[in-house]
Amino acid sequence: MFTKKTIIIMSAVIAVLLIFIAGLLFWKTSPVNIVNNQIPPPVVTEETPKSSIEAGKEKTQNLVEETKKLAVSSEPGKIAQEITVQRIDASGEAIAEKAVVVAPQSNPISEETGEVLTRDGTAAAKAGTRAGDANAPLQSAPIDASKLPASAIKITINPDSIVPATFTVSPGQAIVLSVTAASSVEVFKFDDQSLSAVAMGLMPRQTLAINFNAPTKTGEYTFYSDFSGHRQTGAVGKMIVK
Repeated sequence: MFTKKTIIIMSAVIAVLLIFIAGLLFWKTSPVNIVNNQIPPPVVTEETPKSSIEAGKEKTQNLVEETKKLAVSSEPGKIAQEITVQRIDASGEAIAEKAVVVAPQSNPISEETGEVLTRDGTAAAKAGTRAGDANAPLQSAPIDASKLPASAIKITINPDSIVPATFTVSPGQAIVLSVTAASSVEVFKFDDQSLSAVAMGLMPRQTLAINFNAPTKTGEYTFYSDFSGHRQTGAVGKMIVK
């Protein structure tokens, strides 16, 4: 039989153990981490920033306004135009719509919606479109890149590199992409199937432009030169959509 003194000591030990276990459980489930005396910073609630989609619309509108100014300028050699296209609405009715063209033979960009269009007013490069299809974006005639809007993205392909190797756009943004072949034939392409219609073939020291809407899905989209092993030697880059 245990003596009264032994029972008191055992009860005290059990109480201490229970307190220790309870404290350990609280530490594991508590949102405050006191390991190394570090307390996580408080959650800061800020005003929600403008969405990426809205940013894309704003950048597209800036591009449209830049192009309209270039179209009415008296600068020699200007290549921008403002045109009217006929769109077919859901009811089958033809609607006149203003659009801008940044370079000869390139696709118009709707001033109202920011969509890159075919010449008959339908949206270009929807899912499943391939380079060369009727509604694929068209490469422009050879151009002087300095005549493009300031917001046009300009890259140069070398046999072993693309400069710059990355550029960033917003989801859905209308993009004017100028590509220059530095010294040899180059074939510009994207890896992702959603951009399979965006392609250009360039002769040495030639500059072409192509217009397309950025994917609405954020992420990194690899582009490259598909000519004569240039991808393997380093002619690769990334378009970042965010």
